[in-house]
Amino acid sequence: MFEYRAVNKKYAQEVLTQLRSKETSQVEFRKGLVRLGRVLGLEIVEDFETEEKLVETPLGTIYKGIRIKDFEKVCIITVLRAAWPLTEGLVKIFYSAKQGVIAARRAEEKGMHNREFDIEVNYVKVP
Repeated sequence: MFEYRAVNKKYAQEVLTQLRSKETSQVEFRKGLVRLGRVLGLEIVEDFETEEKLVETPLGTIYKGIRIKDFEKVCIITVLRAAWPLTEGLVKIFYSAKQGVIAARRAEEKGMHNREFDIEVNYVKVP
């Protein structure tokens, strides 16, 4: 189904440390999520296939570069609340991504058992 991979970049670890600190202000938390979104976007792109692309430079020479396949097919689904800033960072990498929204919340009134809780989904709008 889904593959889990930890992001072990030092910068990502520093941002996560700031996000987890109880000393981090709300503004710094949001800024950190934007930064983390960029890091995650760059990590995700590494798994995309590429193909060779030749371009002519302004000096008239031919440059052999790459094109990232399926880059334009990315769709980012935001789960409302804290994910908005994370999505902002992802969109800075996937600038042509389609976007969708899911409004969900923890059903805290039902309690938490074995570190698990129910989620209520109130709204879904996806491309």
